[in-house]
Amino acid sequence: MKDIKCFFENNALHDYEVGQISINYSNGTIIMSLISDKGEVIELAINHFKSISFTRDEPWGKGKYIVSSDAKKENGEFILEFQLNSGDSCTMAFA
Repeated sequence: MKDIKCFFENNALHDYEVGQISINYSNGTIIMSLISDKGEVIELAINHFKSISFTRDEPWGKGKYIVSSDAKKENGEFILEFQLNSGDSCTMAFA
């Protein structure tokens, strides 16, 4: 979790573009591609996921860049959250 927490906490992902998100339900994994403003692609693997919630309503208009992100631990689960410049948000919980 430490590496993942460093990616998410305190807006560490600000201005990263969200690329492809793949979910393997049988294995309980989420693979997320993030693209830096320099074009560097980071693939983040989240194992043992419990839930994922993602909106794509675009209340602020089209967007695909992270404006805020955070990581925390609640009730024995790790929670990762980020919001896009579209106003949409994603929350992932995993063991």
